[in-house]
Amino acid sequence: MQRAIAENVQVRQLAGSCAWIATSGSDAGTAYEIEVTGEVAHGCSCLAGSNGDPVCKHRAAFYLAIGVLDPEPEPGAPALAPCGYCSGRGWETVIGKSGAAFRFDCSVCDGAGTAPMEEDDEPASPAAGPAPHFLAPPALALCARCGGSSRLGMTVAGGCGRHTVDTGCQACHGAGVVEQPAPAIAA
Repeated sequence: MQRAIAENVQVRQLAGSCAWIATSGSDAGTAYEIEVTGEVAHGCSCLAGSNGDPVCKHRAAFYLAIGVLDPEPEPGAPALAPCGYCSGRGWETVIGKSGAAFRFDCSVCDGAGTAPMEEDDEPASPAAGPAPHFLAPPALALCARCGGSSRLGMTVAGGCGRHTVDTGCQACHGAGVVEQPAPAIAA
């Protein structure tokens, strides 16, 4: 279809015989007969059609002329590739000061494990690291409140006196790490 458009192939129906013809894309003085029944092109007298090509550019031009083909089809959904940062897992692992491992949704793909590909991108291989158009994940630091242990001891007063209760750190939500603010860039 793109060749028929690019080469300006024109399709016409002859008034007397009702036969369909298509102009040649390379020779202005040549036209080819298209064998049509109803809205189906069965053959074309061009070299490709004579050798069994199921849809030569002349038949494609016929289908364009009768409105069966859309010259500008809607683009499809973007292709998805494995996220180059998390290798398609959808999560990152952070080791706290206590040695405990914590999983967080990947900061690049938000836990999806995939990222839309740009038209000129190749799928990222896990060894390739982050794709160049991705932003680096936020820097993480040990929580200053719990020291990375993810737990806090709170002294509470109750009916039996004062005692210590082990609770999850609310500053880091039990992760032992917190996001560091991005450094300011001097203008």
